Amino acid sequence: MKKNDMKIILNDKTLLNPEQIDVYNGLKSIGNEIASFYLDGVKIYENEELKTKSYLLSHIAREIEGGLRDILSEGKRDVQKCEMCGQLIVERKSHIESICESLGVDKEDYFAKEWFKVSTKFHKYAHRHGAGREPREEYLGKEIWKDFERILLALVGNFYNLLDRVDRILKHEKPSKKILEVLPNLLKLKAREYYFFKNLKSKYWLGSLKEKGYFNPENNPKTYKDSQKDYYVTPYWIILDYLRKVVNDNLQKPNQKITDILVEIVNSIINYRDENGRRIDNHKTDFIMVRIIRTFPKEKIEKQHIDFIKVALQTNWGSSLLQSEIVEYFIPKLIKDKNKECLLYLLEIIFSFQEKENKYTPLMEKYHLKEFIKKNTPGIAELCGLEAVGVAINKMKYLIKHDYSDFNNRFSIYTIEDNAKSSIKEDYEYQIIYFIRDVLCLLDIDQTRGKVEQLLAEKQPIFIRIAIYIINKNYQKLNDIFWGINRNFINEEELKHEMYELVKNNCRLFTGEQVEKMINWIEKASYLTSEIKHEHFKDNQEDIKKYKALRKKEWLTALLETKNEKVLEKYNEYNEINPKEITHPGIDFCFEDWQGDKSPISKEKLLEKTNKEIAEYLIKFKEEGNRKSPSISGLSYMFREGVFEQPERFTDDLNPFLEIPRIYQSDILSGITRGCRENKIFDWKRVFVFIEQIISVDNFWKEQYQKRKHNYREWIISEILELIKEGSKDKKNAYDLKFFPRTEKILLKLSSKVEPKKYNADNIVNKAINSSLGKLLSAMVFYSFRYAKKNKRKNSERWPKKIKFYFNKILNRKDNPPIELGAVVGKYLPSIYYLDKEWTVANFNKIFNKEIQQLWEVAFSSYLFYSKTIYKEFYILFKQGNHLLKGIVTDFEEEFSEKHFVQHICLAYLEGWEKLVDSNSAICKLIENKKIAHLEEVISFIGRKKDSVSIEAIKPLWEKIINVLEDEINNTKYQKVIVKLINWSSLVDEIDDDIFDWIRLSVKYIYLKPDIYSFLKGLLVHTEKTPKRVGSILIEMADKVELYPPDEEGIKKIVQKLYEMGQKDVADNVSDIYGENSYYFLQDLHNKYKVIGE
Repeated sequence: MKKNDMKIILNDKTLLNPEQIDVYNGLKSIGNEIASFYLDGVKIYENEELKTKSYLLSHIAREIEGGLRDILSEGKRDVQKCEMCGQLIVERKSHIESICESLGVDKEDYFAKEWFKVSTKFHKYAHRHGAGREPREEYLGKEIWKDFERILLALVGNFYNLLDRVDRILKHEKPSKKILEVLPNLLKLKAREYYFFKNLKSKYWLGSLKEKGYFNPENNPKTYKDSQKDYYVTPYWIILDYLRKVVNDNLQKPNQKITDILVEIVNSIINYRDENGRRIDNHKTDFIMVRIIRTFPKEKIEKQHIDFIKVALQTNWGSSLLQSEIVEYFIPKLIKDKNKECLLYLLEIIFSFQEKENKYTPLMEKYHLKEFIKKNTPGIAELCGLEAVGVAINKMKYLIKHDYSDFNNRFSIYTIEDNAKSSIKEDYEYQIIYFIRDVLCLLDIDQTRGKVEQLLAEKQPIFIRIAIYIINKNYQKLNDIFWGINRNFINEEELKHEMYELVKNNCRLFTGEQVEKMINWIEKASYLTSEIKHEHFKDNQEDIKKYKALRKKEWLTALLETKNEKVLEKYNEYNEINPKEITHPGIDFCFEDWQGDKSPISKEKLLEKTNKEIAEYLIKFKEEGNRKSPSISGLSYMFREGVFEQPERFTDDLNPFLEIPRIYQSDILSGITRGCRENKIFDWKRVFVFIEQIISVDNFWKEQYQKRKHNYREWIISEILELIKEGSKDKKNAYDLKFFPRTEKILLKLSSKVEPKKYNADNIVNKAINSSLGKLLSAMVFYSFRYAKKNKRKNSERWPKKIKFYFNKILNRKDNPPIELGAVVGKYLPSIYYLDKEWTVANFNKIFNKEIQQLWEVAFSSYLFYSKTIYKEFYILFKQGNHLLKGIVTDFEEEFSEKHFVQHICLAYLEGWEKLVDSNSAICKLIENKKIAHLEEVISFIGRKKDSVSIEAIKPLWEKIINVLEDEINNTKYQKVIVKLINWSSLVDEIDDDIFDWIRLSVKYIYLKPDIYSFLKGLLVHTEKTPKRVGSILIEMADKVELYPPDEEGIKKIVQKLYEMGQKDVADNVSDIYGENSYYFLQDLHNKYKVIGE
């Protein structure tokens, strides 16, 4: 309820006026008793029958005034020692000193003087002045009361005035008993509570606030679902801001008593459970609790705190921030304090997971787990050593036992060492292995030795792989373990990579006997199972022999640095059997970076050759089949770039290129086309001859291309048509008029060969226009347009007859016109209209054929997308043919089609071609159809037309939308439409009664987050003409919107202007309402324009 709507009835006749309501509410925020005194005072004031009114009012005023000073002044008294007797003498403060202290001013302050002046009269008029005398004049008491009400209004009469009183309380280093009594009432308003705890600094309030129950865990806010906004909200417990300040202050200046209180508060919150045994799941509070716990001295951090962290990590609302806190600060704190017990317990939690439906989900997110290991492993290794390794290994064993993980799949755990090319290296499995690995590498070798021996004895390959890795890194100290095991590790395929790396890195340290042992292992390894021999090699002994030779050769590569004769002999032996290169020894698969297609020759070297030499080079080049070797596509690119750079030298002699592969012929045409775009000069005659020679050969049309392989014939046709299209433009390097017949001949030749396609995917318009037939029709349009311009013939003779005949032919096909025709005609409709107006009008409904949905939609979408101007002639044709009504109920495949369709109707409305008074008009039907995408586009598009829209157009349209959506007012989807209308306020010169109501309706849903910044910018313009309405709109917004700094700045500008215009009441009201909704950015403005004692 807005304060102006509040009514307080004193008796059957009397109401408090707005100022008295403000005073009453302000006093009630301090206490019911003091507010009741005031209410009774007003009753006495209004009672005409009382003869002792002046006495009663003065007495009540004195009680109220004294109560305020008791609360607002700090209550300190100067204490001095008597020089004669040594007794302590407490000096009482004078009345004026108490007032000044309450206000935080000196004795010369104007308002302090006024307060003192009024209050000194209370005592005089509160008591009888003689039993035998007449009662004092009634008017004397009433005058004093009115003066006192002005003082009260300035003290507590609005949000910011009362906030000034809160500021006085905040200056108390310790709260007095009276302040603690007042505080619950004062903080009932959330905005004051928020302000109070945001600004309270003294840690000496902590104990008192705890005793009064402010930190009681049941006060921790619960997550709730906002039914209006349809999402869950987790409120922030504002008192935690104060608690954090106390913690920081206590860190700088430790106080054991404060520390103990903090521990008690935290423990009560983290251990709280309701009567059903449920905790309050507030992830914001949990985060602050963990931050505070990590500031505790070592002896205060207990197992219960670590238990709380585990529970907090399992929140329903995301724990990323908490995980960051644990990794960045909590773990380092435990390490620094050498709190081994808590650290090990926390490690159990960090590597924990939740189990559900035979799957596990780590408690820690990938990124935070990775950061934890990267930043904290050295400290953990030093403090916890093998015990930390044990925690991680036990977690791995649990997952393996329950088949939750692929730890033993070497294709999942690619390598034990870091591998930048692994796509899953941040996964839990990798990270826990890295942790074990790194801790073992950091430990003293004597500690590591025992754990390596244990790992080698495990049955699971992953543990053996870790052990082999550690031996590899510490070979000189641990090699005795490796050679002391009677086991052929080469025969165990899961260990391959780590074994290969150990042998390769340390083979130079092997003894002759050890090299011999390795060779023996290599020879005796099986490499193939009988199943693989049968399934993969089909029991072909020759293939099996080659495969084994390759695998043995691979292992021998690891021993080559030994220079051992037998190693070299065996290597050469197996290389003879299978000479295939081993590109990645030690691993069975790898990830390679794609480096693009490589050309066998540079552009510069290519251009040094003659055209004939280039043609021969292109014909002779063959790919080697290796991904990193030069490729045809790489050469194709280089050749194309060369033609583009020097088209004239290539067109001087194109004959050598008649025999080159088709891919390179398309490159020549592509390079020439690009050169044409860049206004480069070349010989058009030779180009046309080259094109004719290619397309006139029967073999060109008979060549077969496999499915999913490049169809180079289509590439060549596409480039020919692109070149003709480019050459038909009005530019300096366009082909000469004498080549018109030749151009037309080529186009007609291609028209006899090119066929339509079928389309069933998205983006049909673009695909159709860029198909061979689409490019043919486009080239024909460009050629015809140039033909018409140069020949300057009459309308009926502009279009070349044979080209027009072809258009008629495909338009009137028995099995319907091709999709490509609709796409091209839609795109170039103005040009075709220019070529032949009568043909366009006569065939309009054939081209835009409503009976064939795909053809109509493609043609119409093409027109909508490519038509940057709205043509009245076409709009009328679309309207007469009912295409607009069809468009309104069509769900276009392409989003742009829908947007452009709506924009065309909006433009027609702004031009006056559509009337809202006509119930059958497209604009009426569009809005009445209530399609959300259409309505949003109307609002968005019209909103961008500020310079071209009139009030005569905007207001009826605004009203129409509001009226149509009246029945949908409770539908969130339509509320999102209504709220977007607020930005139309910038389109009108004045907010009249209707527009005021419409804006207020939109503001109801402003929490749906429209463009608030732009709305406020537009609202500022209206402040001068309609200040009260602007103020009312801002007030309507206050409790519905989440403001960001730019929005706050927008409101501030409006309120500043209201003050400057003398609209103080409006500005004050806005400031108060925003303050009451916890937005304090208007406080400085309010105080700047505050008139004391008003």
